[in-house]
Amino acid sequence: MFSRGDRYLDVDLDQRTNQPATTEINGRITLAAQTGKWLVNLAARNLTGEVILEQVLDQPLAPGNFAAIRSDQGRVLSANLALTF
Repeated sequence: MFSRGDRYLDVDLDQRTNQPATTEINGRITLAAQTGKWLVNLAARNLTGEVILEQVLDQPLAPGNFAAIRSDQGRVLSANLALTF
């Protein structure tokens, strides 16, 4: 789990660039044979589907518009299978 409190994403403390608190929940489960012949990993990132921004910039030529940079990749699910012969 990864949490951040609310924060401003621009240097001018504009209320429109304030991001409320976010919580990203990740998980992983591994299943394996005791003999070590196979292994299955199931993983998930950002189960809550949070949109996490890193920075918001004012657009000087278009007042009232902003450009944002996201740090999350959305919800990501993955599975891995390993076999030993």
